[in-house]
Amino acid sequence: MRTPLIPLTTIAAALALTTAGCGSSKTASPTAAPKSAATPAAGHAASGSTQPATPQPGGTGPAAPGKTTPAAPTKQSVTDRVSDVMNYHKGVLKIEQLATHEDDRSRFDIRVSRKVFCALPASQRLPAVRDVFAKTAAAAKAGGVAHPRVHVSRLTDTGDIVDVYARSRGDSIALTNLGTSCK
Repeated sequence: MRTPLIPLTTIAAALALTTAGCGSSKTASPTAAPKSAATPAAGHAASGSTQPATPQPGGTGPAAPGKTTPAAPTKQSVTDRVSDVMNYHKGVLKIEQLATHEDDRSRFDIRVSRKVFCALPASQRLPAVRDVFAKTAAAAKAGGVAHPRVHVSRLTDTGDIVDVYARSRGDSIALTNLGTSCK
């Protein structure tokens, strides 16, 4: 019969109380975990166990009890990845804001100042938008979004999406009529 394994967090908490105490006294806590409760090292069976350890795929040792495979990237991790590649207030577009959508994690609205965007010569707008789209799409795909959709629009005080300057379709992005003319 295998001895039950205590989660590592329980052991760490007990050791912290044992060595540091809870602040009320210098004596060790009576609830400290026994020394035999430590989890076995990867690839080794627990002492007293009659079953050999079974290695995980990839040869990293046995699976920890209650441990599952990593979940798909979350909306926050994708947003963080995309936000990390934005050059806020820098570069040609001087990006002001990144807006994401809870109900559609594949959509990213990049907000820019109309004054800055429209001050760019028409010949520089599309290359600037393509550069931002390439970085955004790469970061989103690394976060698990297969087909990111990117819009470049005007920053507003209300957060409403108005004056869309560029939209992505598939693996490319194009200026809208407003993005081309800036009227």
